[in-house]
This record gives sequence, structure tokens and C-alpha cells, in this order.
Amino acid sequence: MTRDRLRRYRWNAREIRQLGAQLDQLRAEMLSPRTSQLTGIPPAGTGGDSEVERAVIRYADMEALYTRKRAALLEEQEAIELAIEPLPSPERQILRAHYIEGLTWEQVCVTVGYSWRQTHRHHARAIRQLEALERENMA
Repeated sequence: MTRDRLRRYRWNAREIRQLGAQLDQLRAEMLSPRTSQLTGIPPAGTGGDSEVERAVIRYADMEALYTRKRAALLEEQEAIELAIEPLPSPERQILRAHYIEGLTWEQVCVTVGYSWRQTHRHHARAIRQLEALERENMA
């Protein structure tokens, strides 16, 4: 597992939140009252294809798209969590603090109680272990 893949965890989390917000916005648009909904009179010139029907179809299509995207992002996050799980506690804590929680290296050092050098030594060891595990899984 590369550092880039670990870094994607936070980006994935942000995108998952964004997709959730977009779904909420679509849902609000679909459920907002419209004149035709209130009066029961279909809008002029629609040929029977009302604005509400179009909104429902659009929502269903977008919901399916966003749901697939969220599922893929969550799958990637789960793969990262499963990959770091077998690591020893110090390495796992360092990776989680820096890549998942987004702490700076200084904050990571304070959190785990190690010096800068010790923290980076554990980090390098964790990356080597992840790369070795990835090679084993590919073989």
C-alpha cells in the first residue's frame, strides 16, 4: 500500500460527505412544493410529462449514481482499514493519526509520545510492512 493510497482516505471521506449533501439537495428539490403539486393542474405544454415526474426521474438516476460512487469510496476506505489492522499498534496509530485523522507530523509525535525520529522510523517501517503485505496478496 502506497502513501498516496493512504492519503486518499481523507479525500474519500470528504467526497462521501459531499455526495451525501448532493443527495440531500436532490431530495429537497424533489420534495419541494410546486404550483402543479398544490393545484393538481398539470403545467402547460408538458405533454403529460410533468415537472414533478422529471424531478423524480432525475433524482432516481442521480441517487443511483451517487450511491454507487459512495459505495466505491467506502470500499476503498475499508480496504485501507483492513490493510493497516495487522500492523503493530504504534505503526497503526501513526498511520491512522496522520493519514486518516489528518494530523501534522508534529501533532502525530505528540499524540503517540515519540520523538520526530522515532515517529518517522515507525512510519517507514509501517509503509514497508504494508508494501510487503500487498506483494504477498498479489502473489
